Amino acid sequence: MKYSKFDVIVANFPFIEKIENAKARPAVVVSSDVYNAETGFVVIAMITSAKHSRLWGDIKISDHKISELHSGSIIRMKFANITQGAILHKLGKLSKADQKELEAKMRKIF
Repeated sequence: MKYSKFDVIVANFPFIEKIENAKARPAVVVSSDVYNAETGFVVIAMITSAKHSRLWGDIKISDHKISELHSGSIIRMKFANITQGAILHKLGKLSKADQKELEAKMRKIF
């Protein structure tokens, strides 16, 4: 399957503490369509429902219907580069407003 920037997916997201372990969780594709097509990898950002811990860069997802996520979900600035085979399925896509906010936040990081 072809994955595009801003697709919301479920993938085996590696833990930083124990890289050999991974947990199936929602994430958003942040790498370009060219990178995704030419490498077979995607760069993803974690999506979490962490209600009690806020970190710099967290983005509250405003449109849960289009992304097929539960309300209260946030994009966390934790990134992973994974093979497309680690993606379990696609849920939806970020809304245009959420895409714009994510792009702005990533410009501050990169």
